[in-house]
Amino acid sequence: MRMDVVDRTDQVPADPVPPSGTRRRRFPALTMAGIVTLLCGAGGFGLSSGSLSDNSFLWHLRTGGYILDHGIPHRDPYSFTANGSRWIAQSWLAEVTYGALNRAIGPFAVRIAVGLAGACIAVFLYRIAFHATKDRVRALMLVIPALACSFSVQSERPLIFGMVLLGIVVFTLEVPGSFLGRHPRVVIPAAMWVWVNVHGTFSLGFLYLAVYLFGRYLDGAPPNRGRERDVVVGTAIAAVLIFVNPYGVSLVLFPLALMGRNQVLSNVAEWQAVDLHSLIGFLYAVWVFITIVAFARSRPRRGELVTALVFLFLGWWAVRNVAIAVAVTIPIVGRAFRADPATRARAGADNDTAGTAPPLLAVLVCLVSLVLVVRAASQPDFDLKTYPVKSLNGLAAEHRLGGRLLTTDAWAGYVIAKYWPEQHVFFDDRYDMYSVAVIDAYNKVLSTKPGWKRVLDHYRINVVVWPRQAGIVQVLEELPDWTVLREDKVATVLVRTHPLR
Repeated sequence: MRMDVVDRTDQVPADPVPPSGTRRRRFPALTMAGIVTLLCGAGGFGLSSGSLSDNSFLWHLRTGGYILDHGIPHRDPYSFTANGSRWIAQSWLAEVTYGALNRAIGPFAVRIAVGLAGACIAVFLYRIAFHATKDRVRALMLVIPALACSFSVQSERPLIFGMVLLGIVVFTLEVPGSFLGRHPRVVIPAAMWVWVNVHGTFSLGFLYLAVYLFGRYLDGAPPNRGRERDVVVGTAIAAVLIFVNPYGVSLVLFPLALMGRNQVLSNVAEWQAVDLHSLIGFLYAVWVFITIVAFARSRPRRGELVTALVFLFLGWWAVRNVAIAVAVTIPIVGRAFRADPATRARAGADNDTAGTAPPLLAVLVCLVSLVLVVRAASQPDFDLKTYPVKSLNGLAAEHRLGGRLLTTDAWAGYVIAKYWPEQHVFFDDRYDMYSVAVIDAYNKVLSTKPGWKRVLDHYRINVVVWPRQAGIVQVLEELPDWTVLREDKVATVLVRTHPLR
């Protein structure tokens, strides 16, 4: 006869054997660390699931539909200044995801996908910080400024999915006991392959892997032994696998080709150095200050110092790298703020199973999450109040679209999303594709530099839709060969008195 064993060490009898044919299921108790994780995820979802309004996202959404109808594009279909020019849709996988969700369910599904991506970023950042600090409160204190930095530079653009993949890579390296951490030879290649097809920041992912391994070498962990060898193998597999994509070598080399256009990127806001007078600059300065305090509090290892310096510099060099710099440095900062073993032992803070959450708190977290979903559902799917919606609708109603129209690069994204293929654009924010001549021509008009009027004549521009208070509008209003067709709070529409053919 089989008998249940009683643990004599604590005199607690074993659970009774359930009746034959049934099995009792045990669900792990929700811990306080788990509650904070869920709260971070809910917060990330709430920050990311708002109305869609980013100008680049609009043409990404249109491109997703284009891919579903025509396949991966290799030539520009949207402009009349570069139509047919070679174009690499570097974010094609994100774009086809946008397009498929939009067609199957609608733009709300796109918002939910972006919200889930924001939730994943927040969860990964918190879990990385928690593993580094071994303390849920200290981890939360770190993740709040980290999320502020991250979400201040993020939108529904494909970059948000790149940040999710960066979170996966950092988590894999920093939390070796996790499921992802135990399989770097699989996780790293899979994450990097998706990343290369989602956003050009994948190059910084490879840089992070290289700097991480170099740092481990400086700290006495050579790359040909133990876990470091697994990371090297995973990175090597990823370096080969990423060439399997619709554009081959061209997509892999895309970031380098883009970096070669320094003159062009110097006028792009996201490629500008951090400005301390802006909100993003202030938040990033706070994070850099926290990092300095952490290093003063606990001297970092040489490898950690190298990694932090490289990525903090990249964040300061270009606004678009701020979120990446924070994600890479949060485990390093977290280890510097780790509580001493005696304090952790008293609080039980370094045990993820310690501090079981009260059921009422778990219910409260679920309610907060539900409120955020309902809030997202109640918002309009698009926020287009900054776009010339009325002006373009008026032109469409009067059958004036389809010719040589000039508008800003930001508004061109809306034109592509709403009116292509009937209306092509002069210039949008695909700075990697347009020739330097077209970009210079656009900048002349944008800043009303000498020669701007010749640009309108050279490209036979007959309709201008421009922000109402801009200088070019005031100048064109005074010229006899231009007439104001309509004006509202957002835009002014001007047309040539005698259209050019």
